[in-house]
Amino acid sequence: MSDQEDPEDVDDIDADDTDEQDESSSSDTESSSQSFTPDIPFSSGAFIKGLAAGIFILCLLFGWAWLRTDDTIARQMEKLPSKTAVIDRNYNPAQKPDPKLANLPPAVDGAALVKEAQNRERPKTALSPAPAEGLYEQTQRGLLPVSRMTDGETPFDAYKRPYTPAAGKIPLAVVFVNVGLSKIATQAMIRDFDPNMSLVFSPYSVDTSAQAQAARDAGHEIWLSMPLENETYPDPDPGPRTLFINASLEQNQGRLFSTMTDLIGYVGVVTGKNHKYRPEDVDGTAFIRQVFGRGLALVDGNTSRPFFAREMADRNHYPYAQAQEWLNADLRPAEIRAQLSVLPQKAVLSDNGYILFVEPTPLNLKYIKAWVRTIDKDGLELAPLSAIADKKS
Repeated sequence: MSDQEDPEDVDDIDADDTDEQDESSSSDTESSSQSFTPDIPFSSGAFIKGLAAGIFILCLLFGWAWLRTDDTIARQMEKLPSKTAVIDRNYNPAQKPDPKLANLPPAVDGAALVKEAQNRERPKTALSPAPAEGLYEQTQRGLLPVSRMTDGETPFDAYKRPYTPAAGKIPLAVVFVNVGLSKIATQAMIRDFDPNMSLVFSPYSVDTSAQAQAARDAGHEIWLSMPLENETYPDPDPGPRTLFINASLEQNQGRLFSTMTDLIGYVGVVTGKNHKYRPEDVDGTAFIRQVFGRGLALVDGNTSRPFFAREMADRNHYPYAQAQEWLNADLRPAEIRAQLSVLPQKAVLSDNGYILFVEPTPLNLKYIKAWVRTIDKDGLELAPLSAIADKKS
């Protein structure tokens, strides 16, 4: 037995060999793992420096954008379609030309227009020539209406359609609005309807002078629509010539004069049907005084409440009226017939007459044309709008 190994010793050797193999295997595994996972050192200092640099760059960008804010707003404002020229608060169109108009061609010569109107051959149905001597003010924008200094004649009296009320009849003014936007519709209104039916031209009409002259040649008195800020602005938007309650006096005056010089021979101004002007609106008062002070009539298209100009008009006997009803553009045939069928009963309750404003859609024109032939039996007669607005009668 001395030459043979002790079994216990054999077991100890095997155990030692196994431990050495496990350690070797573990060492190999760790070495293999380290060979595939790179050791990337992390530097907190470098991270903080990078973050600070990024914040600094963002601050520079923010500061640049803030400094450029005014320029950006100014450029955007220049693109707005409603932007108008701001003029001197003491602007006198007869004496002090608006510097914003310096590059425009000279305005039309009023004296030449008067001579042309007087010498032009006119049909027998035509109203008095316009412009008339002494009833205009020459400005660089065009001609503004004024009362004549020599005898006090006003544009309202000179350009309105003559009317003599019939005994026992209630005057009914059927008034077409938005005239001039469509040449075809305008020609139809001029040609196919009674001359006692008045026409209100849009400030955005096309070929305005020619269409207005054709209307007056056919015997229709013409009016000018004046867009005012409405209750639901900007839906719908009355357009770039809108007079806003909170706009400056200069802005509203510039828009007002731009609109008033587009047309010649109109007897007065008509407002929109849902404007929001109130008695306390200062610019509104200035606008009203321009209209009345130039010898024009004013008709309020808002049927929901009395316009604040009523008191001023009644006190000074200015020509003024307020519409009672609109025939809107979105009506269906049954709705149009129903509205027209009850109108005579409402009209007989009015004091000075009844005013119906009509938006000239093909359907409205069709039904109005047939309906006005029947109003005589209801005790009504067609009258120009001026007949109801006239406070001197």
